[in-house]
Amino acid sequence: MIVNVDTVAPLFPRSHTPLREILDELKASDRVQVCDGTLVGNQTSISYIMGNYSMIYCSGDLLAAVSLHRLFNDSKTFVDMPMKADPHVIISEFNKRFNTSEIMQIDRKELKQFIDQYFLPPGTDEFEECELPDWQSHPPEIMKIKDVWARDWALELNAYWKKLCRKLKRFDADRHSLLFVPNEFFVPGGRFREFYYWDTYWIVKGLLVCGMTKTVEKILENFQHLISKYGFIPNGGRIYYLRRSQPPMFAHMVYEYYKKTGIINKGLVDSIARELYFWKTYRTAKVNVTRREFGNVFKTTQEIFKYFTPTNVPRPEAFYEDLNAARYLPDEMRKNLYTDIASTAEAGWSLSTRFQDYQLGFFIPSVTKIVPLDLNAFICGNIKILSKLMKVLNNTEISNAEKIKDAMYAVFYNSKEGIWSDFKEIKGCTTNEFFASLSALCYSECYSPLSETMASEMAKQLMDNDVLNYPGGIPASFTDTSGLNWDFPNSFPPLHYMFSMGLYRSKSKSVKSLGEELLHNWIETMYFVYRRTGKMWEKYDASKPQAVPGSIGEYGVQSGYGSTNGIVLDILTRFPDTIWLEQEAFEYGKIKRMSDSAITAYLGLHTVLITLALLYNYNIYFLEV
Repeated sequence: MIVNVDTVAPLFPRSHTPLREILDELKASDRVQVCDGTLVGNQTSISYIMGNYSMIYCSGDLLAAVSLHRLFNDSKTFVDMPMKADPHVIISEFNKRFNTSEIMQIDRKELKQFIDQYFLPPGTDEFEECELPDWQSHPPEIMKIKDVWARDWALELNAYWKKLCRKLKRFDADRHSLLFVPNEFFVPGGRFREFYYWDTYWIVKGLLVCGMTKTVEKILENFQHLISKYGFIPNGGRIYYLRRSQPPMFAHMVYEYYKKTGIINKGLVDSIARELYFWKTYRTAKVNVTRREFGNVFKTTQEIFKYFTPTNVPRPEAFYEDLNAARYLPDEMRKNLYTDIASTAEAGWSLSTRFQDYQLGFFIPSVTKIVPLDLNAFICGNIKILSKLMKVLNNTEISNAEKIKDAMYAVFYNSKEGIWSDFKEIKGCTTNEFFASLSALCYSECYSPLSETMASEMAKQLMDNDVLNYPGGIPASFTDTSGLNWDFPNSFPPLHYMFSMGLYRSKSKSVKSLGEELLHNWIETMYFVYRRTGKMWEKYDASKPQAVPGSIGEYGVQSGYGSTNGIVLDILTRFPDTIWLEQEAFEYGKIKRMSDSAITAYLGLHTVLITLALLYNYNIYFLEV
């Protein structure tokens, strides 16, 4: 059931705080900067020293000036730009040239000239040629695909690995926002010019079916390096991501590698355990739960995992957007807003009504007050994997996943309705709303000893919500016209894959058949879009009769696209005998291929229409001097 939010209260009230006052607040002693390398907020078990680059890329008047004068359409552009001089030189020259007490009075043209003088375009002189010695033009697993159309598509996607691979040069770290890793890595594509934690798991799955096990080994070494240095794996490969992670998939990556190669070592297992320590130490909370079953009331306290990013300032890569949102809030709520927005990004759901709450007459992000089902499912899966790998190494200290399974059942399962959902701490109960994050539970198989009953109930939950009838994939939510990235009509390939594969693994023939049907239908749709646009995309519009790229959200839709490529390759090679795309190729032949300019025009028009709708529905106003 699609929920239209046109009639809800505006996102932000009309009154706002003067800009200078908000900027001064960001310099207060109680502010935890995103590049702060100390133990403030108990971020990690390691204290690491941040370079002088933090005053450029993470906070300060220069970042504020560039962001608020909108020198670039995308706030992320500036914080990805390498410096031509040392940070202290740039800051000194900036302070000499401009009156920082009146940032909005700075001449925009002169500011642009200053940036051109001291900064290079993103990606300039940062990467060297990426060598992939185990890449093959015709990987054996792909060549087993019987359908010629499907096989040719897989071969084209295999060739994309060379385009998405990056290898860092040895550079002066103080002049770059990139985090150093020793080996090659893969970027999603588009505006995402660095590795991302969550995306890398899906990329690894694709690399493995292409026979690139040595490359995957190097990726795992990169993540071991990050865990060793920071105590956890950051959201992505930039310094401004150092206070938040993403859905923890490192154990899943290691396990995929082990299943393909049979190789495991103590170092990898130790890294899994160390990352799990981070989540147990810094991302847990105790939740009071009241359950009613069979006429009895049960009250328990459960320790559960939740997303929480210990920072209370705007995200540098979205400084303008975060500051604009905050100035419409009461003073006491601003810091909490920044924490919640960053925590939503840690969840990988930036942004969604899933993590919004109705307060003081308007909706604001409130992820820190919601206990997420998907995070606990991922960690439950990690514990199961750690236990299996410890057994392989003959380690007697076996991790037990049953405790977290019991906690998940107590917190997230509504036995009366037979549904799973997130838990709202304020209300002390499940939300009972459908979000595609349910897919993580389906994929991790951490639902209870009654797995077949639960799998069938989950399939019924999908059908009851009518989520299986969308050609572009299962939508992220059914909240329409929110204008947020992770809401209807956007559908994200990883979520659709986890739903479908989770059902396909079921021992129930009917549930398994449903999962396979979802995978096959989705592949046919993806192929059609690929042939029509010539690109793979980050997200798709689930509402269209013929799927098209998704376009609403905090930033435009991105092509490339590493995680989508990996998922498609996994499905094509998993069903080499049963996926036939001849009919889709025939249908595509009836439709004219969209040119790059036509795609850009379509996405641009769609974005403009959504923006106008938001301005009308939510009374959003742009920053004023």
